[in-house]
Amino acid sequence: MQSLQKEFKFLLCEAEQQLISAKNLSEILYPSLNDSKILLKALQQITKAETTLITLALKREYIQKRIRLATDPQKNKEIFFKKSAKRYGLQKNQQDILRQLLILGENYKKSGCTFPQKEKAIILNDDGTFNEITPLIIKRGLFVLQNLIKALKTESANSRKL
Repeated sequence: MQSLQKEFKFLLCEAEQQLISAKNLSEILYPSLNDSKILLKALQQITKAETTLITLALKREYIQKRIRLATDPQKNKEIFFKKSAKRYGLQKNQQDILRQLLILGENYKKSGCTFPQKEKAIILNDDGTFNEITPLIIKRGLFVLQNLIKALKTESANSRKL
């Protein structure tokens, strides 16, 4: 159990660092340089943090025998949103923000083309559609993920199994 606690704390700390990095990129560096590539870098950091936090929540739920995990990571993400998200205080609109961030992050990974526009970055998808990354999207994601971190910490403090 000690190793699980250490892993949990390490991953939680890693996610916090990624969110701090994304916040610094979007709230300090982006306004001063006004380069939309910075928004894309912040999106990468947020997506990494989000994936880590969802994984942590799913591990906790699995250990406490509240859920069964699938071998497919996409199915596990759906399990998180359907069965676990409310336990961590995520309302429907907050869940939608997290889903949107996951989609944006995935599209950015797959995309071969991004280009800047005034106060946003555009991701061109393979099917010809595009996604916009704005400072507001980043800010909303940061807010929701910071709340998820608080909920995970509270859950950890209240739990004896991990």
